[in-house]
Formats: sequence, structure tokens, C-alpha cells
Amino acid sequence: MKALLAVISVVTVTGCAATAATPAPHERVAADRIVTRGDSFAIRVNGERIGTQVVSVGLVGGGYRFTETTTLPQASQSTEVLMSRQLEMRRVTQRGTRGDQEMRIDVEYQSGRASGSARIPGQSGMEEHTIDAAVPSDVIDDNVLASLLPALEWADDAEHALIVFQSGRNVLGEHRLRVAGSATVEVPAGRFEAYRIESTGSDVPLVFYIEKSLPHRLLRIEVQGTPMDVVRL
Repeated sequence: MKALLAVISVVTVTGCAATAATPAPHERVAADRIVTRGDSFAIRVNGERIGTQVVSVGLVGGGYRFTETTTLPQASQSTEVLMSRQLEMRRVTQRGTRGDQEMRIDVEYQSGRASGSARIPGQSGMEEHTIDAAVPSDVIDDNVLASLLPALEWADDAEHALIVFQSGRNVLGEHRLRVAGSATVEVPAGRFEAYRIESTGSDVPLVFYIEKSLPHRLLRIEVQGTPMDVVRL
């Protein structure tokens, strides 16, 4: 999902330092709430469908495998994220194109470091990045954040602060999620009662709509200040 936003509006997580008081993700994200599944979404601009995204979560090699395939008129990408059963990051692999230009991310998480390389969209074209940073064992890669939302505890007053690493830009930061109310959401998949969750930590604020009922499926993403949203099929 993260690279999708970069393709359309160059949205990136802001690199702000996490404080000692910030709850560790493992205190918030629960492996027993991760449901193996396959989901499909429509990408829209001004309500018109311009692309499709397919996301899956499965078990592999004693851990979790998250995949995402996105197709747009001028861009496409496939992402694979591997995590341990304890939700420790293992690897991120991404391949894509924007027009005739290649996009890629190859990052390994091991022994408290993230290392590898990336080529991603920037403000003035494609940017090459060397990835080499110390990261905590409970860090979450930005490419898997949206897929992990159902594994958080949600209630009327829920608020979460997660440590997030931008594997495409070598930036460690903080992502905050806060329930800002309830809404009845209509998407192609149907009509649902949802939590409206405001998200900060990115250049463009996001609003997530999460189904109130378990397993808290992601229903819609609004990209604030743009005509773009992503809706469940």
C-alpha cells in the first residue's frame, strides 16, 4: 500500500524520532488476531475506478507471508513481506514499474539492522537509496502496516503508536492511529459499521475505515487532500 501511494502522490512516512514512552508494537499487534486471507480492493480517483489491488496473508516457513499486487494504468507493482510468528520483520521484496522506469526494494532485517537497496519514486523522478539502519526488533515495515491493522485492538477510544521503518528510504519514524468516531461505510463489498481511524506520520494524512466486527477487516482508505481512495471489493 505504501508504494502505491508513492506512485500516485509521492506519499512517504515522515522520519520523526520515536520516544521512550511510545508503546512497542508487540504490545499492540497480536499474532493471534492475524487471519490468513485474500482481499481485493479498487483504487479510485473522484469515485472512478482506475486500478486494482490484491492483498493476501498466509503462513510460510514458520512465519507470515504478506503479498500485494497493484495494477494502475501507468504503474504496477508486486510486494512480498516476510515476518516471523513473533511478528519480527524478516524481508521485504518489491518489484514494479512506473511508465518505463523500474521500481524496486530489497531489504533484509537481521540482528537489529535493516540493510539492502531501493529505487523508488521521488519528487523529481526515481531515487536510489542505500538501506542500512539500526532498527528495534519490534519495528514494522511501512509496506505491511495496512495489512496489520486488523491485528490491532480496536474500540471507541483506541489509540496506537507504532514504530515504522521506511524500507524504501532508510527512515525510522512513528505512526499514530486514533479512532475518531464511527461511520456506516458503503463499499462494493457491502454496507458495514466501521471505526473511522485518523492516521498521522505521513506527508499526506490518511483515514482508515475498519470493520467494527472481528476480524476488523480494512474497508476503505482515504488519502486526505486528494481525490483518491481505496475501497474493498
